[in-house]
Amino acid sequence: MSTAGAWHAEAWGEPGKPLIVLLHGFTWLGRAWEPVARSLAADFHVVAPDLPGHGRNPLPPQAEFEPIVRDLAAWLESLGDVDMLVGYSMGGRLALRLAQILGARVRRLVLIGASAGLATAEERETRLAVDRELADELLRDGLPAFLDRWTRLPLFDSFRDMPAERLQAWQELRSHHDPAALAGALIAMSTGAQPYLLPDLPRLHTPTTLVVGERDAKFRAIARQLAEALPRSEVVVVPGTGHSVPMERPEAIAALLTHKEPVHA
Repeated sequence: MSTAGAWHAEAWGEPGKPLIVLLHGFTWLGRAWEPVARSLAADFHVVAPDLPGHGRNPLPPQAEFEPIVRDLAAWLESLGDVDMLVGYSMGGRLALRLAQILGARVRRLVLIGASAGLATAEERETRLAVDRELADELLRDGLPAFLDRWTRLPLFDSFRDMPAERLQAWQELRSHHDPAALAGALIAMSTGAQPYLLPDLPRLHTPTTLVVGERDAKFRAIARQLAEALPRSEVVVVPGTGHSVPMERPEAIAALLTHKEPVHA
């Protein structure tokens, strides 16, 4: 494992091999992908950045969704063609927009628990207001209290079902953030701050795999909606998991990316 590029990023495997880029979700880090990346390193060069406002990568002065995506796109172009672009949750929303921008530079897209955003301005404004309140809570109460409340959201019920030792290790990993930067990232990359991408998806011809946990009913419905819009897509349901599939079943994600075992429900 090493660092890669101008952004802080974890890297596994040898440069020159097919490139996989992994984008984490909100409150996570590039290192969260390590259990997946280690299984891929023999055959791929795997790179997982800390997204802006997370870990070692600061939030840029122009902290808005589209400029952040454009910066990410420029960084990815500096790495060369991407054999697979994989994004989880918030990282999945970023990955979907990046695939639109980069076109043929991304050969395969894998979205885990991701969405295309919210359809109406009213929905986006409501979500942004909620995320601003959460950001205020983070600044007021501190990172440990915020992470505890965040993990108790119903979306993460199955994540909390993991053995206590594993859960504690994951929580420790997520403790390495600057609260102000993370609060800014929550607002800048909020689902309420991004454009609604669904209407343009019929023009995206990148082969796309939509991964969702069996217990994640909300995002299973969203995955079906995305699959209807994307011309070259499939939905993969990972049994026994909820929203946090890469953390709950990293071996299933690695197998899916290397086509070594079926993980369909």
